[in-house]
Amino acid sequence: MISVSRMEQPPNYLISLTMILWGYQSGLLVWAVVMAVLLELRRWIHWRRQLTDTEFYQLGNLCIFVFLCIVVLSFTVAQQRLFIHQVVLWLPFVFYPLLLGEYYSDRQASPLGALIYGFRKKNTSSVFHVRLGYIYFAVCLLAASTASQLSSDVFFVVLMMLIGWGLWPIKPLGVTGFRWVLVFSTVIGLAYAGQLALIRLNQQIQVWSNEYLDSLFQTQRDPLRSRTAMGAIGELKLSNKIVMRVKTDNSQSMLLQEAVYDVFYDNHWFSRQRTFDVLTQQPGENRWLLSAPIADNLQNTLTIYRSTDNHQSLLARPLSLSEVFTPMPVMLSTNHMGTIKAEYTPDLFEYRIGFYQMSARSVNENQWIAESSDLMIPKPYQTTIAAIHESLGLGVLDSKDVVEKVADYFTKNYRYSLYQTKLADNTLALNEFLETKHRGHCEFFASATVLLLRSAGIPARYVVGYAASEYDARDELFIVRARDSHAWAQAYVNGRWINVDNTPAIWFEAERETASLFEPITDALSRWYYHFRLWQGAKSEQGTNVYLVILGVVLALIILLRKQGKSRWLKRNQPVLSTQANEALLPYDSVMQQVVLAASVDGIVRHVHEPLLHWQQRFALATADAEKSTALKDIIRLYYQLRFDSNVPTEALSTRFYHKADAWLKHS
Repeated sequence: MISVSRMEQPPNYLISLTMILWGYQSGLLVWAVVMAVLLELRRWIHWRRQLTDTEFYQLGNLCIFVFLCIVVLSFTVAQQRLFIHQVVLWLPFVFYPLLLGEYYSDRQASPLGALIYGFRKKNTSSVFHVRLGYIYFAVCLLAASTASQLSSDVFFVVLMMLIGWGLWPIKPLGVTGFRWVLVFSTVIGLAYAGQLALIRLNQQIQVWSNEYLDSLFQTQRDPLRSRTAMGAIGELKLSNKIVMRVKTDNSQSMLLQEAVYDVFYDNHWFSRQRTFDVLTQQPGENRWLLSAPIADNLQNTLTIYRSTDNHQSLLARPLSLSEVFTPMPVMLSTNHMGTIKAEYTPDLFEYRIGFYQMSARSVNENQWIAESSDLMIPKPYQTTIAAIHESLGLGVLDSKDVVEKVADYFTKNYRYSLYQTKLADNTLALNEFLETKHRGHCEFFASATVLLLRSAGIPARYVVGYAASEYDARDELFIVRARDSHAWAQAYVNGRWINVDNTPAIWFEAERETASLFEPITDALSRWYYHFRLWQGAKSEQGTNVYLVILGVVLALIILLRKQGKSRWLKRNQPVLSTQANEALLPYDSVMQQVVLAASVDGIVRHVHEPLLHWQQRFALATADAEKSTALKDIIRLYYQLRFDSNVPTEALSTRFYHKADAWLKHS
């Protein structure tokens, strides 16, 4: 006995309109219209194919193949964080072949094994059937909700209208239309309020989670505060992870600053200016001009590729920045210290920078104004700094000589070390570095340099960033690792800012000695991933239409080249009582179901749990063919007698039932 799911088919044109909504939302409108037209043509094409379970399974295999193709395309085209989003967006393509096969078959339902592979090996596979109409309707709505062509409020209204239209035909028989509309409207209101509450809750959870994770793992620099490791006991260890790759016009190493600070307190550097202003880009392009051209000074360029966290990043860049270009649209903002923040960045953030070897201008002219904070020396360090200032005679030297004198002082008297012993007062670690220890890492040298220059009346700031020194000849670029994180000073000398890095040059080799034995393996994996992301980005810029065309051609070839069996096409007015190879008559339930399905094609859909005679009464009111309506009533009465009356002669009654059903189907 064949059992068909009691799930009804959706109202006429509902699926097609939902597909068009999905196409509009996803930018695949042309594909959606073509698919909808093919679906609706069944109302005018009267041929149906007698599909066996095996052929339905082949359609199911085709759906699996389409799904795997979509997974591969999504992985290669979409950004990593949008992978699942892209797969869901293309789900209507996955189920469409099976839906089309069902609608153009004589069964008007699909065996469960076409959807669930495990049922193909069970006897129940040929017993249980399911109608895909409402399932496909839900898939289209889900896919449409992943895109954002319509505003959220407009989309919500359209979504509720479609759902209401789809649910109306299957409302319970005992519920009046007014009560049903009232309940549905209440559900809509609660759903809208719940949606707003979930959005706000999601935003708050993101804030909480980001704050918690930032407290555990500082994944990127804070543009307003830099916590140093001065005062920490033991060996300072940093990761060997590659954080960015830098392609330049030459192979000369360079300093790439990320953040600048001007206030020092309790082993922390702070930026007094907390406001970031959005930078204005050039009209029609992702390009920002940050300074006017400098006469007789050639502009150099470099391209940086870096992984980002939470779709934002500080811009690592040289001091003398002139312009920034990004292939993908982002938002740039800066504070008066020259720190630049990029937001809405892709996972692999690529940007190109133009810069000059000699700096005269900045992203913000206020950066060049020497302020009181650029000369401040915290009180706990004034005595120590004053003693060194006096011993070096910095008060009688000009700015350039002061910079050279301080550099010479550190070179002769201090050495680089990643290991720190216990201090008498951790909060005054810089004093112990200057007075007794005479060894430390870059944060000690940079902080001390800033304070010594300020003691001589030279405005100075603390800078953190990276040193690009490890050149990869294979890719012709610099590899920058987390351990290449560096700190140095900037000084305002003779009307322009310059970098002052007094950390001993051996620091880079000292950091390399801490490299893991597995670094070659992790580097190889990182390089492979980097090239894959570059390739993926290039493919993404070409769009997805070419991939969809290729996919369509491949699927068409598979369908055309597969071995065709004996054609089993039937016109809709031909008898379809038998689908078995031996032409045996089907059980009563299946015959009655075919009668119901034939009437459903004409738009008279039987509701869930609706009695057959009640459905026949609606059929009689909706059709002008009284003879056909009377014949349908006779078929239903004969069916009831065969199913429920054990006292009637079965053989004679079944013959009349099959004869009337066959005639009715021919007339349909």
